[in-house]
Amino acid sequence: MDAPLEWSARTTKQDHRMPWRGAACVIEPDDARRAQLARLLCGMGFVTHETALGELGAEIAAQVSLRVIVVNVLVRDVQGLQLIRYLRQRAPAAIIVSVSERVRTSMPVMLSRLAGADAALIAPVSAEALAAVIESVEPFEYGPPETAPPHLGHIII
Repeated sequence: MDAPLEWSARTTKQDHRMPWRGAACVIEPDDARRAQLARLLCGMGFVTHETALGELGAEIAAQVSLRVIVVNVLVRDVQGLQLIRYLRQRAPAAIIVSVSERVRTSMPVMLSRLAGADAALIAPVSAEALAAVIESVEPFEYGPPETAPPHLGHIII
């Protein structure tokens, strides 16, 4: 997935009162759903990058150390399961959450888990479901990570 794309993803910074939890990326073709997922992640303390394109999401993963990746398996420009496999190779420590449309079978959920997703959710995704998935994979540690800029160690909540 070598994308000669310009860095054009919209980036939303987390609330300045929240501890810095790292970077997250939302790869979702639906504008409203992408904005909603980005707001949820920002509310959880993540700096959030968002894009509608799988290739640009792969480029973001190549350039940014991501802690959480939320990817819709129905992105338009690449196959969602191949994208999940690529993201797992590119960001082995990231929490990858696949999102699929409401379907009658559990096949998309099973396939995304086999491709390397840590969890699979059915759209629309609630704040509680996303937080539960992230917390179950990696519990929240209070305070900035050790690699955070020194000024983040002085955040007062």
